[in-house]
Amino acid sequence: MKQSQNTDDYSWVTNEMFDAELDDLCHDIGPVGIMSIAGVYELVKEDLNNEVLERLRDRRAAKS
Repeated sequence: MKQSQNTDDYSWVTNEMFDAELDDLCHDIGPVGIMSIAGVYELVKEDLNNEVLERLRDRRAAKS
């Protein structure tokens, strides 16, 4: 008798397979979709805080 495959068993998925599929999915969703995922905006805002402020400073200086 053939044993049915449990659809909740993802032990066959490697990290490389997961990462490649995640990359494809993120590409399909796009930046706006990714930023709308709960908590993502806050994480990105915190991580890029200094760079955003530097860019705003540089743009302000360029206009002067």
